[in-house]
Amino acid sequence: MSQAPSKRSSTTLFSPEGAKSEYFEEPKAEPIYHVYTRRQKLAIVLLVSLAAAFSPLASNIYFPALEIIAKATHSTPETTSLTVTVYMVAQGIAPSIWGPIADCVGRRQVLIYTLLLFVGANIGLALSSSIHMIMVFRVLQAAGSSSTISIGAGVIADIAPPAERGGFIGLFAGIRQAALALGPVLGGVLGGTLGYRSIFWFLCIFGSAVTLLLVVFLPETHRGIAGNGSVPLDNNLMYPPLLSPFAPWKCEKAKAFAETEDPASTLDELPKLSWRIFLEPAKFLTEKDVACTLFFGAIVYTVYSMVTSSMTFLLTQYYGLGTVEIGASFIPNGVGCILGSIIAGRTMDQDYAAYSTAYHLKNGQPPRKKQPPADFPLERARLSQVPFLTAIFVIATVAYGLCLRHDQRAILALPLIAQFVQGYAATAVLNVNNTLTVDLYPGKSASATAANNLARCLVGAIGVSFTEEALGPDRLTPTVLFAILAGVVAICAPSQIIEWRWGPKWRAQRMERLEAQKLRQQETESS
Repeated sequence: MSQAPSKRSSTTLFSPEGAKSEYFEEPKAEPIYHVYTRRQKLAIVLLVSLAAAFSPLASNIYFPALEIIAKATHSTPETTSLTVTVYMVAQGIAPSIWGPIADCVGRRQVLIYTLLLFVGANIGLALSSSIHMIMVFRVLQAAGSSSTISIGAGVIADIAPPAERGGFIGLFAGIRQAALALGPVLGGVLGGTLGYRSIFWFLCIFGSAVTLLLVVFLPETHRGIAGNGSVPLDNNLMYPPLLSPFAPWKCEKAKAFAETEDPASTLDELPKLSWRIFLEPAKFLTEKDVACTLFFGAIVYTVYSMVTSSMTFLLTQYYGLGTVEIGASFIPNGVGCILGSIIAGRTMDQDYAAYSTAYHLKNGQPPRKKQPPADFPLERARLSQVPFLTAIFVIATVAYGLCLRHDQRAILALPLIAQFVQGYAATAVLNVNNTLTVDLYPGKSASATAANNLARCLVGAIGVSFTEEALGPDRLTPTVLFAILAGVVAICAPSQIIEWRWGPKWRAQRMERLEAQKLRQQETESS
């Protein structure tokens, strides 16, 4: 293997006391994280974001049509609401299957196959004649769409180093939130004019178009298969896109890299496909730092889901809105989610850069483009904005409950403004949460994101199933219910302080344990 010429990079450093230190020498430049240009990375992120948009789109486009479906299938509102619950349960479990598979065999083919399942499920939903058939196909619909989020996060982790990962995950989430905002509007218009079946035909057509885009343009990005993008992919439909001009290993940057380095040297270890990999998302939950992160994210997600899932019921009862009007009422929440995704992503990159600069100045080390050192304060770099966002979320949740009133003088704009603020804060917290989860498990990002989905959606499904019961006649008012939920978030918020304080220690212990296990395995295989 040819070796890159030794390079010297020097930077003037300052000690904490302010004294100037000598220039440091780096014996060899660190291999580039990926040969993609930023424009190519952006194109890849946009592609996987379109695919990941189907999970929230298929969920929220359905809400305005719940009453129409109940009447058409001659079922009760409680039974119809179960179709939301089963969707969330499948949404939580399915990524725990597809995510580990994507970590073993690659992102591209799993993403395409799951979208084909999503398209088929929508055909079944459009042709369903009973609420029980709708429940079955809603499970398949969730199984096909929800995995796109974990696989998309895996793609971003493949091509983007931690220093720029926050911004891309923010964009990734922002596009999903745009679908979240547009979904109820489309569902209200389609369901109110063409009937509820038109919703599923729309998802079928849109899903087919995005699947075709992935087949044509999306290359395999798994670092165990494509390395840093300079490794030529096998000439079959599993890995390279149909259009070769988009192939990253043919770009000038990849060719220049290959002149000094063997592209195979950038390959990560590719996990073997076995039944044990399906236990990994659940195992992640047993890690103390991961558990703290996912626990709080699940609580925020559950409260947010309880608010959005009850909107149709509450806006109909309190304001007498129709299907189209209810759909339009979801727009402020969706816009808040979009802004929360984008702004939180940019802020995460800025926070990471600030902590990285301070760390390297203190330790006299050159910046690292790949994974940060074991003692880098990763948790603090990611969580610095969470306390402020949590406070906003709690206040907005309380305000939302207070604004919902039977009084004829009640102003509809007030609860919608509260939902805008809540959507902003919730999405920002969840993006930080998801980014940190991916950072904690480099190389298994899809499985880590699947564990995140597992925790959020299962807890969220319990919360959503409880919402309509809690708001029933002679039970809790929205003011009381959402005040209680806000209090639950406030009580659980110290879990992030625990992560801030002890997370780095737990992460270092896990890295040492995994490295020891890897060495023992190598010794066993060599003996």
